[in-house]
Amino acid sequence: MHSVTKSAESSRERRMRHTRLSLTENARRLTAKHGMNGFTVEELCEIVGISRRTFFNYFHTKEDAIIGRPSDAISAELAEWFVARGTGDAELGPALLNDLVEVAWRSFDEMLQITGSLTDMHALLEKEPEFMTRLIRENKAQHEMVRALIAQREGLEPEDPRVQLALMSLMPIAHAAISHYFATVGSGAEPVSMRGVMEETLAQARRLFRDPDAPAGDASSND
Repeated sequence: MHSVTKSAESSRERRMRHTRLSLTENARRLTAKHGMNGFTVEELCEIVGISRRTFFNYFHTKEDAIIGRPSDAISAELAEWFVARGTGDAELGPALLNDLVEVAWRSFDEMLQITGSLTDMHALLEKEPEFMTRLIRENKAQHEMVRALIAQREGLEPEDPRVQLALMSLMPIAHAAISHYFATVGSGAEPVSMRGVMEETLAQARRLFRDPDAPAGDASSND
């Protein structure tokens, strides 16, 4: 099976990825506030701390910066950690969902550490609805990347329905946590712990789907 992970990123690769993430988040924030034509590449570069010339080493256009690079969503180190946690025995391991949730909150926290904030994509699309199609494509590319990581970790093919089920199980948990985050940010309250919200949502989902007719000893929560 084709490997989708790589060895740990070099310091240069890590810096470049962080710069791309910063460019994308700040481009999205400016777009949500002013619209795509309401700021210049130079203004974006000033915020990030790079030159206009350097910008074009990362993205061809301002629109590309807003969309970002789907492969940057999960760092190489985190992807490597996730795959190494599996057994590769063509079965879904009991820790899979826990580890997917950990990848999600750690990626979220990393973005906050790099950029200090996240843009509500609804606000961006209200300003620039034509970005919807490209953002859907970006989402699809990210899902395909995660599906490939799950498949490699579990020794399955990416098209295996169990891989898709694992990915689909993560999505509502991530959605609930992100919605909670933006609700607290909008209210001016202290930002929530993404880890805490996602882990509690996962625990609630497990309680919800536990078979009430099963003997107590057979109801595994995997907590």
